[in-house]
Amino acid sequence: MGAKWTGDNGATWDDLKSSIISIMDFNMVGIPMIGAEICGFNYNTTEELCARWIEVGAFYPFSRDHNRIDMIPQELYRWESVATAGRNALNMRYRLLPYLYTLFYLAHKEGKPVIRPLWMTFPTDKEAHQIQTQFMWGGAILISPVLEPNSTRVNAYFPKGIWYDFSTYSFAFDTETQGGMYKDIYTPLTQANVHFYGGHIIPLQSAALNTVESRLTPYTLLVALDASGYSEGTLYLDDGEQLELNNFIQIGFTSTLKSPSSGYFLSSVISQKGKINSSSFSTYASTIIILGANKTLTKPSKAYLNDAEFDNIIFDEAKSTLTFYGEPGFNLLYSFVLKWA
Repeated sequence: MGAKWTGDNGATWDDLKSSIISIMDFNMVGIPMIGAEICGFNYNTTEELCARWIEVGAFYPFSRDHNRIDMIPQELYRWESVATAGRNALNMRYRLLPYLYTLFYLAHKEGKPVIRPLWMTFPTDKEAHQIQTQFMWGGAILISPVLEPNSTRVNAYFPKGIWYDFSTYSFAFDTETQGGMYKDIYTPLTQANVHFYGGHIIPLQSAALNTVESRLTPYTLLVALDASGYSEGTLYLDDGEQLELNNFIQIGFTSTLKSPSSGYFLSSVISQKGKINSSSFSTYASTIIILGANKTLTKPSKAYLNDAEFDNIIFDEAKSTLTFYGEPGFNLLYSFVLKWA
């Protein structure tokens, strides 16, 4: 697995667009740790370009704002709008770090790209083969940025399936019957468009000041059900320091909705090597959120954790979400099953 940056680009809208193609290309040839100079290296950037660029660059695997010494300063805090756009987008990145870290492990173990064009996840979708202005993290997360000046809209393509909005943790689009369709999304200057694809379970953590602090926060497991009511995912954990992977654990998740008011969530250890020293990272999930497609969930009567009655439940009818929470939470080092009916 290699690492690189795309070279000394320019602070232009064309170079912002081409950076997406570049990071997808590098991933397909086995260099997943890749990114472009956010806001551009050569030439003077602009406030609008820099805001839109951080909304893309926050999702580069290698994310760096950097330019020539003889160009104008372009740190994100130089403009209030860019600072806000950066906080919003980087907050998403930090919350998604457990998922990103797992993708890098899968790139190392199985050669799977971290950044993927849409056609890799949807190979039979002819329209997905044409998309060059959107990209995915693995097979679950879709980023749809604004890439034109003076624009507050994105005509984004959503392949067949159920899609959820990351900013609200709620149902967004159902393109199952249409087999994929374009959606016009209003996108203010400080907003990043990030969506989850139904059928995946995404591990999240809190966005702290740095990755050391963030890795110590408990996980939220976001269960994005597909049209059949199923989802699955994995989480890879190690100390974040070792070069040889001698001590790690990989956890698998599955969830099935049997009826609008009943289902289960299963967590189990897939593989483990060496002794797990969890002093530098959390091994607990404090929250499990079941995201139902539009109006598919209803409030359950009871829940059980490993056959013991479990009462910490919140049902949000408006969002069609079911939240299970606990303190200290669900221990991911041991298998457990959560059922509700």
